[in-house]
Amino acid sequence: MNQEQAMSILTRIAAAYPRFELTTDAIGKERIKLWLDHLKDQPYEQVLRSTSTLLKKDSHLLSQRSKSNNQSKMNS
Repeated sequence: MNQEQAMSILTRIAAAYPRFELTTDAIGKERIKLWLDHLKDQPYEQVLRSTSTLLKKDSHLLSQRSKSNNQSKMNS
C-alpha cells in the first residue's frame, strides 16, 4: 500500500481508539513512521477489511463509544 492508504488505516484506528494518538510531536512522528514502515508491504484492501472486522467485533470499543457519546450529550 502507499503512504496515503497507510495513513487512512492509521486514521481509522486513531478514530476508534483515542489512546492511539497520531500527534505531531517527536513520539507521534516516530509512531507514524514505524506504522508506515510496517504497513507499506501489506495489501491495502486486506488490511482495510481486517481493520473493519476488528472494529466491528470489539465490543469493548462499542460500549466505550456509547458511554462517551452519552457523556458528551450530558455535558453539552
